[in-house]
Amino acid sequence: MLPATTRDSVDPHPGSGGRRVALIISLVYLATATAWIVFSDAFLLGLTGDPGLLSRLQTYKGIGFVAVTALALFFALNRYVGRILDLLGRVERQRDQLQQVRERWTEAFDAIQDPIMLHDAEQRIVRCNLAYAKKAGLEVKAVIGRPYGECFPRSVRLPVLASPEDRGVPPVEFSTPDGGHHLATPYPVAGPDGTPLYTLHVFRDITERREFESSLAKLNRALKTLGEVNRVLVRARDEAELLEKICRAAVEVGGFTLAWVGYVDDDLRIRPMASHGDRNGYVSGLNITAREDAAGGCVTGIAVREGRVNVIDDTARDAGPRDCLNQARRMGYRSMIALSLKSKGKVFGSFTIYSAEPEAFAEDEIALLEEMASDLAFGITTLRNEVKRGDLEARARRHLEQLNAGMEQAIEAFALTIEKRDPYTAGHQRRVADFAAAIAREMGLPDDRVQGIRLGGLIHDIGKIYIPSEILNRPGKLVQMEFDLIKTHTTVGYDILKGIDFNWPVAQMVLQHHERLDGSGYPEGVKGDAILLEARILAVADVIEAMSSHRPYRPALGPDAGIEEILRHRGTRYDPDVVDAAARLLREKRFDLAPAPFR
Repeated sequence: MLPATTRDSVDPHPGSGGRRVALIISLVYLATATAWIVFSDAFLLGLTGDPGLLSRLQTYKGIGFVAVTALALFFALNRYVGRILDLLGRVERQRDQLQQVRERWTEAFDAIQDPIMLHDAEQRIVRCNLAYAKKAGLEVKAVIGRPYGECFPRSVRLPVLASPEDRGVPPVEFSTPDGGHHLATPYPVAGPDGTPLYTLHVFRDITERREFESSLAKLNRALKTLGEVNRVLVRARDEAELLEKICRAAVEVGGFTLAWVGYVDDDLRIRPMASHGDRNGYVSGLNITAREDAAGGCVTGIAVREGRVNVIDDTARDAGPRDCLNQARRMGYRSMIALSLKSKGKVFGSFTIYSAEPEAFAEDEIALLEEMASDLAFGITTLRNEVKRGDLEARARRHLEQLNAGMEQAIEAFALTIEKRDPYTAGHQRRVADFAAAIAREMGLPDDRVQGIRLGGLIHDIGKIYIPSEILNRPGKLVQMEFDLIKTHTTVGYDILKGIDFNWPVAQMVLQHHERLDGSGYPEGVKGDAILLEARILAVADVIEAMSSHRPYRPALGPDAGIEEILRHRGTRYDPDVVDAAARLLREKRFDLAPAPFR
């Protein structure tokens, strides 16, 4: 809106002043030309008195009139037609520039690797990028105008945003028939007057993230179960107690639906000895044998007969004995694993676990459950033979160490997957993890806490799997919206890890590693002691490593720049004890931040 003085001075009929001036000039010209034509002949005749001379003078008069008129027309055309042509030229140039902008926008839109689609209130697609068309298996032209339910995603209802205030609508997560997982984030698109026009959806493939979450959860479940089993093995005083507590650990700690242990009789019949989670006498009603007959064809019978692990991924589609699978399915069991128990190479029993989920047993988890069955068999033999309990305790400690190493290797493998999306920060998480662990040791923290800090460092940027790679790898300056998206990696990482029961507060470390003592950090702006010490250590290690390494938007600044940064903000942004420990390590050259290959 213009100021009042300006608005009052504006002619309500723009162009009327120019028209009045043009009208006056035209009337003056008409009167002058008419007077010239009417009175000039009489004047010339009176002046000459010779009709012949008058005729010649009239000819010269006409030529002169045409010349004067042509000259006036020239000046008019020169002034106004030139402006019109210049205006037309500018319009053409602006049209070309607009076309170039449109083409560049289209190229940028199509360069985004995440599928993007706009649809109207009737769910018909009005625009999409190449990634969306590829996901739908169609050409872009074939997609436009069709309901998205005929393209992608099918059989999924996406929200229609009716106003700009709908911006806070949460993303929709959905699965595809090929086993993929996607997240659709909606944004309202309104016209200049605020009228809602379309809903824009950005689709992100989170299959890798969900698979990691699932595998990590299963690995963690097996870790907790095996840890509890080992504690039971060390503490159990008789065999019956051992079997009962093992089954209870599998259900209550491991989260499985049912677990039972059976021993093999002389006639190869498998007798249940202990169970937990049994429904309606399912276990007591089992009639299983290791012989090659109908009862011996079930999951446990095969495991005992062949002395191996036997897995049923889904009772609804597995090709095993129908009676066995139907009975399990009626009880709500979708997947099963049977592990043989051996002593001196001979099978003497089985440990069978059930889950209400299909495909509940991943490869890594199966390996850990095999270890658990081996430990159980060893514990049973130990109790029977009264072997020294120290051997059992040593075996338990060894397996727990192997499990922790396996967990760390799984996390490192996923961290490497994340860093492959951002080649400029390859190795960043490992270097931060190693540096943070060195700082923690320098501060005198116990080894167990140092191990937790290192684990948190290995996956502190796990949430970046949610960030499009074209933003992570962009060499130029990010706009605020892009930077805000990158900042979400802390909360995304927390959401991924919060359901996993680590021995350390790993999820909280990931959430807080960009928080600052003075409250200037993100995502929650917490201050001082409200920030975990582990997160404060990761923050300093992260800043120094980032400044020491090359980035797409700047060359490496070196460790000295990192030290200068943390000392400048010592006690304000960064914990003073952490800063002092980090500075000592680098100045005394007791830690090398040079990039190293990811092990």
